[in-house]
Amino acid sequence: MDGTVVERKIQVKRVIFCAHADFAQTTDYINSLKPKNIILVHGEKNEATNLMERLKTMFKDIRIESPQNKQEVVFEFEPRTEIQVLISFWK
Repeated sequence: MDGTVVERKIQVKRVIFCAHADFAQTTDYINSLKPKNIILVHGEKNEATNLMERLKTMFKDIRIESPQNKQEVVFEFEPRTEIQVLISFWK
């Protein structure tokens, strides 16, 4: 990044997040949220890559990335896109 400050025009209504979901819970979450992009940022690199590949076979219309530490990932968003992010912690 070149240090440019960009004003964020975003409103988050709700967030649901599960820190330790199994594959079925993860795919259910993706199906309910219907995201355009998924970034896998946690876990062992090989496991994250395997998960990414499995998800890509199921969700062909979703951009799924598993970047290396400190790797920049760039997204294009439509103007005035409304998103809903949901957080929940399961024990």
